[in-house]
Amino acid sequence: MLAALLLAAAAATPAPPPQVTAIKAGRLIDPSTGSSSANQIILVEGTKFKEVGPKVAIAAGAEVIDLSHLTVLAAGRCQPRR
Repeated sequence: MLAALLLAAAAATPAPPPQVTAIKAGRLIDPSTGSSSANQIILVEGTKFKEVGPKVAIAAGAEVIDLSHLTVLAAGRCQPRR
């Protein structure tokens, strides 16, 4: 009975929201198109790219990695918005 109650309590506990990380890139290069874009923000939720662009809103509590003085090379499916 106790095991059933513990399982029910664990199932009822919501999973924590995924970590949100905002990466500020001085220049973002997309090797698949050969294009580059200045002053881009890459928003990552958990392990997935959520949004990329120059005016992406950064939520309160998000971890911010400031690479605004560096060039970032995109790997995978990361398409900047102009």
